[in-house]
Amino acid sequence: MSTRPVLAAIDFSPTSVAALEFAIAVAKKRGAPVHVVHAYAIPIVPLAEGGALLTDDFDHQVRAALERDLGQLVAAHRTHVEMEWHLVHGPPVEALLREARRLGAGLVVLGTHGRSGFTRFVLGSVAERLARACPVSVLVVPPREAGPRSVRSILCGVDFSVGADVALRAALELAAEQGATLHVAHVWDAGLHGASDVRARAESDLRRELESLVGRHPMPGLVVQRHLATGVPYVALVELGRSLAADMIVVGTHGKSALEHFLMGSVAERVLRGSPVPVLVARQER
Repeated sequence: MSTRPVLAAIDFSPTSVAALEFAIAVAKKRGAPVHVVHAYAIPIVPLAEGGALLTDDFDHQVRAALERDLGQLVAAHRTHVEMEWHLVHGPPVEALLREARRLGAGLVVLGTHGRSGFTRFVLGSVAERLARACPVSVLVVPPREAGPRSVRSILCGVDFSVGADVALRAALELAAEQGATLHVAHVWDAGLHGASDVRARAESDLRRELESLVGRHPMPGLVVQRHLATGVPYVALVELGRSLAADMIVVGTHGKSALEHFLMGSVAERVLRGSPVPVLVARQER
């Protein structure tokens, strides 16, 4: 169980406050401190004759207001967990990555605003970009989450890659911390296997591989259930999570190239977009 700091990214939205509450709940179980971080960048206003309007006094006023709000937010959520807050300047993703490395964070928690359409396609959300680049695992809380529910059921999606081992280890640790049932699922496309006897053999092979994966990571006393599902991976995982009443989904990431992300996105990012419950994007620390 990691006692490294949990970084909670805050933008003062209701979803980010819910994410802070999730961060506190996880940190309590781990005996870890929580570092609350808000990243800000003052917009530069261009002038007609060139240059920009930005005074030291204006920057001081903005910082003072943010420090006051951040301090009040932390004070309102201070519990039996050690907490500190940090106000950092810069674009959110870059500033949060810098702070995660500086603080030696073992987990980053943040909310997402659930944007869709062209804006997401061109820019991606802060949560997706951070999950893609962060050197440690990222827990993303979706909109409409009111706060930390009891985590009694966790769904972990695996595909038998190196990332699957990382995701399973993270899910096992989380389930042990929370006293939750862990569901481990692999999604496959039965239609690619032709005749029924071929599909039956393929399914049997996959069940053995799933059993082997779980067997490599024994966790005595923990309830672990195995599932094979068919369909499009990110769709099937979200639907399975709903049917199992999962309180959290855990997925791994392969660290695909920027071009692959731009054209098709990863399963992890698509699960982030579709999941109604928090998603842990597990990563092998780099």
